[in-house]
Amino acid sequence: MGSSESSKFRINLYEGSNPEDALKDTIIVKQATLGISNIEDSKLLKKLCPEEYVHTALFISNQDADSFDEKGIVLEYGKYESKDNSNGEMKYEYKKGGMRYGWVELKEFQAKLASDISINLVIQPILIFRDLIEKIKTDDTWDLDSYSDMNHNCHHFCAKAIKILKAKYDNNALTIKNNERHISGKKKDIIPQIIWKAFEP
Repeated sequence: MGSSESSKFRINLYEGSNPEDALKDTIIVKQATLGISNIEDSKLLKKLCPEEYVHTALFISNQDADSFDEKGIVLEYGKYESKDNSNGEMKYEYKKGGMRYGWVELKEFQAKLASDISINLVIQPILIFRDLIEKIKTDDTWDLDSYSDMNHNCHHFCAKAIKILKAKYDNNALTIKNNERHISGKKKDIIPQIIWKAFEP
């Protein structure tokens, strides 16, 4: 389930950054992190269907592993309206809004968009970030009007990006921040099934 713009998910972007710089040929996807955060505060709703009440987003880095704590790109999809982007620090791929990205520090991403779970991804191809954007848009539209809580949300968006990156789940680089969640084998009950199915075997 995607999220609308709210204080809970509003991140502080890298000061003075220009999202257009992410489209340069030198910005190569070397590292990626999947972030998962709760949307609803209702304990009952979380217990009944925990995976439906989380927002998912990606942190993309063009740094090598030893510099992974540097700034990177937050990439996400939700009910975001481009008219709210008065500072120009977020780049919207569509005029009305929806899919967007901008520069951010990893610690800020983890605090706001990975407040429950943070998973480092092992990715196969090393793509230029601009090519990743184009591949995500192939055969799909990620604008504001195309958003659907059930059928076309942030879970579907992250799942497509994970497939494109041929990502694997790094079991040794998982951080669970909510102690009330339980882990059963390799399946984490908070992670949307559509995302689990997107991981490479």
